[in-house]
Amino acid sequence: MVSFAVPRRFDLGPQEPTDLERDGVADRGDDVGVVYDPACGIGAALVHFIALVAAPARVVGHDINSRALHIASERAQLHGADLELARTNVLLEDAEPSLRADVIIFEPPFGIKQQSPGRLIDPRFEFGTPPRSSADTTWLQHVIANLTEDGRGFVLTPAGTIFRGGEESRVRTELVRRGCVEAVVGLPGKMLPHVSIPLALWVLRRPVRTAATERILFVDASETDSPETRVATWLSDPNTRD
Repeated sequence: MVSFAVPRRFDLGPQEPTDLERDGVADRGDDVGVVYDPACGIGAALVHFIALVAAPARVVGHDINSRALHIASERAQLHGADLELARTNVLLEDAEPSLRADVIIFEPPFGIKQQSPGRLIDPRFEFGTPPRSSADTTWLQHVIANLTEDGRGFVLTPAGTIFRGGEESRVRTELVRRGCVEAVVGLPGKMLPHVSIPLALWVLRRPVRTAATERILFVDASETDSPETRVATWLSDPNTRD
């Protein structure tokens, strides 16, 4: 089992990041076909999303931990939710490369290194090879690879993913150049159990043809109280972008 800094897989506490992701897609209403969480843990985010946003046609959850998936299955039954769960390590492979989701909500583990021997030839990494030192740009590219043309991905990462240099900078540049980044919301620390570092919520999409004319919304909410209650307005109000 891979160890990591954020013990979300067995966390039964508050779901603030899930609220952020949920509110981010609130303007889509009930128009949600497939929902996917690549690191679903015990299924808290998926069950929470279904209960508060919509009843998707298909809900898919992947995770590396078989025990967490067992808990997720039982949790889904208790809530009357139909989840398709599979054990896999998205760091190493795309277990279902044909999967295309309308909404992806992803709170990946922090502090993971990208040590996959196949990272240089992985078709998901069309925007650049992730560095060995960090898997953060692996998560971003995995999400984009599994979105529908009109889908949106909501990914929570450490804030360092926004500004680190080297290979990560080259990946970010390519994501921006091809219009894959719609918005980035900088968040305060302590929004996750046992994690004090600042975070970033990425809103991602498939590449667009007119990327050069697109604008990216940047929101600095690092000193905002209860940003999870305001993110939907930030992402949907055109005045926010002026």
